[in-house]
Amino acid sequence: MQSRDGLVGLVLLLTAACSASGEMERPSTGRGAAGMQTAMAGGGGRMGPTGGRFSTDNPDGAIPTLPEAPPMSMNEEDAGDGCKEGTFCDPKGPDGNCGSERVNTDTKTVQKPGNVLVIFDRSGSMDADWNGTPKYQSAGNAIIAALTPLQDLLTIGGVFFPSVDPNSCACNVADPFHWIPGPQACCLNSVGNSCVVTTIDQADQIKFGPAANYITGLPMQWRLPMANGTPLEGGVVRGAEALAASSLDGPVAVIVITDGEPNCNTNVGNVLNQVTTWKSAGIATHVIGLPGAQDAADVLNMVAQAGGTDQYVDPANVMELETKIRSILTSTIRAGFDSCTFKLDKATMVPEKLHLVITEGGKDKDVPRDLSSQPNWGAGAGWTINPAGDTVELTGRLCELAKEGVYESIRFDYGCVDFPPPDPPIGPA
Repeated sequence: MQSRDGLVGLVLLLTAACSASGEMERPSTGRGAAGMQTAMAGGGGRMGPTGGRFSTDNPDGAIPTLPEAPPMSMNEEDAGDGCKEGTFCDPKGPDGNCGSERVNTDTKTVQKPGNVLVIFDRSGSMDADWNGTPKYQSAGNAIIAALTPLQDLLTIGGVFFPSVDPNSCACNVADPFHWIPGPQACCLNSVGNSCVVTTIDQADQIKFGPAANYITGLPMQWRLPMANGTPLEGGVVRGAEALAASSLDGPVAVIVITDGEPNCNTNVGNVLNQVTTWKSAGIATHVIGLPGAQDAADVLNMVAQAGGTDQYVDPANVMELETKIRSILTSTIRAGFDSCTFKLDKATMVPEKLHLVITEGGKDKDVPRDLSSQPNWGAGAGWTINPAGDTVELTGRLCELAKEGVYESIRFDYGCVDFPPPDPPIGPA
């Protein structure tokens, strides 16, 4: 599988440190601090409106004139995300002691394509209407819409269940038994009931390949005969076989889309065991329930929880379904770093207050400088900062994982940080 390289600058967030005296610390040079130096008086002064300190030595109690400083407020358009590069943000927290400054580094990233397996319910009930369109077609359109703008960065394959049982009867309109409800009702059931799920290399499935192939092939699946039955276990088993036989490189996610209670020889325990195994290998299983799946909510939630995604998704409409699928697809795309050396464009005042923060699985983690004594990290894992406070070096396995694109993002927070430490990497070093 080939990856497409894209170089983007990494933006690092430095949060201004808080001292015990309530005095705000920030660099006195550089564009973010330009014009912001304040006249300091005795150590017992109080804070002025722009972060300077009022003198208690002035007998008249007059407020001294401070050098003119740029506004310390965020731009309106940045209110939700923090401040722009080179600007100083409003202090955060009830004590008003912590602010933040955002700076750049010269380290570049390389996009790492992701991989997705979609296990798709193709039972007869998926032909029912959902807002004017059959459910299977609505779900398919949502997948295509979510996938199209990301197609150059994804490999995707599909397992559809059930497949048509090759032993199912064909409709004979002259046979009255074929019109009586039941397994023999070939003319009512079209192709009858089926618990069969074929392997991913068969014509009624979509093999792993470029996303463009999936986009082209998915509408063809809508033209195939549909059978009754929801063999979720069969779909998961075939999915596991497909993943085991693949040579996928990079993160993998599994999406299960269904509209009903699993049946057809499905042992829920076996399904849970498989998705738990995937989770242990770093593969999350996302479960999406279309209209009709509410009766199976308990089972679907168990599958989602075992797969590491907490609960199944119950979209209210096709747009909501598309948004959720796009979020899942995007989560598999990583940005690997082309170097483990991060040159900051501004030196930190107190290097010891710099924190390395990784985002993994959507959660921020504060990385200790020495990881070598922790499980699975191995000797030499961690990071260092030079005495000048302007260059950070990732070492050992932390460097390897960063280059591989394991983390959604890497940044540095200067000062006040309250994040848990990272989980051990999968497998020993």
